[in-house]
Amino acid sequence: MKNLYASLKAIVCLAALTALGCTQPAENSWLQLDRAEATLPSTGETSLTINVDASSSNWTVTPEASWVTVSEQTANTVVLTAGENDNIERSTQVVFSLGDTKTALTIHQLERAGLPSHFRKFDEYHDAVISPSGTYITAMRGGSQNGTYVYDVYLVEVATDARTYVGTYAYELSAPFCVTDDGSMMFYANAWVNTAVMEPDGTDLILSYPELGLGTPRISCVSTDGRIWGGYFDGSADGAVPYRFVDGVPTDRLEVPDTNFRGAPRKKGDTAGFQLRGGSADGSMFYGTSWDNFDYGMCYWDKQGKFHWVGGDRHKTSTHETVDKYGNPKTVYCVDWGVQCQAELYKMSPNGKYIGCMIYQETFDEAQGAALGSTTGCAVYDTETDELIMMPSGATVMSITNSGLAVIADSAPIGSTTIYDLNTGAVLGDSADWVLENFGIDISNTGCFVTGIFGENDDVVFGNYLPDADMMVYNFWYAAKNK
Repeated sequence: MKNLYASLKAIVCLAALTALGCTQPAENSWLQLDRAEATLPSTGETSLTINVDASSSNWTVTPEASWVTVSEQTANTVVLTAGENDNIERSTQVVFSLGDTKTALTIHQLERAGLPSHFRKFDEYHDAVISPSGTYITAMRGGSQNGTYVYDVYLVEVATDARTYVGTYAYELSAPFCVTDDGSMMFYANAWVNTAVMEPDGTDLILSYPELGLGTPRISCVSTDGRIWGGYFDGSADGAVPYRFVDGVPTDRLEVPDTNFRGAPRKKGDTAGFQLRGGSADGSMFYGTSWDNFDYGMCYWDKQGKFHWVGGDRHKTSTHETVDKYGNPKTVYCVDWGVQCQAELYKMSPNGKYIGCMIYQETFDEAQGAALGSTTGCAVYDTETDELIMMPSGATVMSITNSGLAVIADSAPIGSTTIYDLNTGAVLGDSADWVLENFGIDISNTGCFVTGIFGENDDVVFGNYLPDADMMVYNFWYAAKNK
């Protein structure tokens, strides 16, 4: 499907200044502000006057960050002042209280002019993905509008941070899954059942290919020119069926083996098949996971469309004869050595040479009559040389660049990442330290960590942070070198 995108329209401001927020636990107590959000310049000593409507003048105001101070307060106003910001954009809250009634003002302060890179956190969006070359990010958020829950979609130009409001959609958008380098966006929709394709002008289409009889298509990745998609069909007796699409047409059903990750005959139905997860920038190679009993066995398809288990001939399985609890004979299949991954999107380098993975091994436990398994490290597999490059530590490899920079998740769940150089075998440090050294901005106090490095010259980073550690729901951020 060719993109109809011609030009960005309707650039949306970074900070909204109109929403109001308050809590009123007491019937006769109220506390309201004239805004919920404000943006200040980086220069400092800029005053911001907030009008307060309260049931009593005994309200208090408490900034949560030291760089915001209260310079003046009356019965119904407060003047806030921000100190000079010599780093990236930052945000904080100022809490207003009247007894048990509380409300908060969010203050953003812009980054210092002249920084070598710009940085943005997507506090306002629920989910986001980045295009293969780091040109665009598509993001979404949901909310109630006139009693109906709707979804707003935005397109962000990384180089300029120009944000285009694409449209509001009444059907359910589960998550964005890919965006092309010219702005076409793809979302899983209707409770992860369908794929919706959207253009920057707001036009949208729910993909459907009923003539194949394979269920609903789910697009997982796109080539840089947007012509080639990788994905899979789901909902037929064959389970998940991996496919290659060209110009919106499903052209190639990708080959799969007759046996699953453990060497057992493949199952049928919903918990079966192979889910294509991502691919190379030119659309010539893909990787995915087997789905029999949710075993996450990692595979890839080479440039000739041939199926391989990641790790090559290292992948070994074994069978063990035992009895079930009723004394009936049964065969247990084990993965003596294999590779797994989950639904990560960027585990193959743009040129298809490298694949990030985690090692998984099982042993047969005679007492339980079952296979017991665990992950035993993470690695990068070289599809050209069949070399397996073990990482010194970490839970899994999130992504790899053509230049050989691997982003390693330090633990699961992910709270930080480390950058590793495949060429020198050197650990380059925590990803925040790496961003400081290579992008010239300090993100160490933001909670942000890198999950992917993009651009021809590794000049864009994309990642996550946890706005609330108790919720374990990630938000997104990016940084890009100024040109």
